[in-house]
Amino acid sequence: MRRIARHIGRLTLGRPRFSLAGLVVALAFLVLPHDLAEGMRPVIAWDLGMLVYLAGTWSMMFRADEAAIRARARAHDVGQWVILGLMFFGIVASMAALVDFLRLAQRDLSGGGGLDLALAGWTMLSTFAMFHTLFAVHYAHDYYAAPDNAPPLDFPGDDAPDYGDFLYFSFVVGLTAQVSDVVVRSKRLRRAVLAHGVVSFFFNTVLLALMVNIAAGLLG
Repeated sequence: MRRIARHIGRLTLGRPRFSLAGLVVALAFLVLPHDLAEGMRPVIAWDLGMLVYLAGTWSMMFRADEAAIRARARAHDVGQWVILGLMFFGIVASMAALVDFLRLAQRDLSGGGGLDLALAGWTMLSTFAMFHTLFAVHYAHDYYAAPDNAPPLDFPGDDAPDYGDFLYFSFVVGLTAQVSDVVVRSKRLRRAVLAHGVVSFFFNTVLLALMVNIAAGLLG
């Protein structure tokens, strides 16, 4: 039990932005008024958590140099797949909540419900950005945790890649299901890229279906 507690504590303290976002989701869900429209509380709670996660993570990314990324890779050497699994579960839950919310709000959308439309749009956009940002962090830490003579990704050019390069790689995989001009040299990372591409296909399909649903509601 102590070992599990230490592992959970290490995961939590080692990923303060992820942990803070999860805390925001839980607290927001508890404190939001219970008389909100059915299905709105979990969606708003998720959106607030995603705002906290994206703001904190992107701010960190664009201030970090190579040394900072290496230090984070060493600190985050365990639990990567646990974090990805938890976030995947969160994505599925948020999309299910959004589908239920849109179903209940269909009449409002057809009448031009601006709040419902804005909430649905932000949920889809923030979840999309969070998903690929999380994989970008995973790729970056795998890259800098590897031996210097065996990097799992080969970027063009001679400069050491920063978080911006890994964001580029992650969003290209998520949007096009290909790796563009970056070569994947690690079998382990190829499996991660495969999982990323497959999940992205289904995720993008769900997003497209939701956008069609919203458009139908506005036109109907």
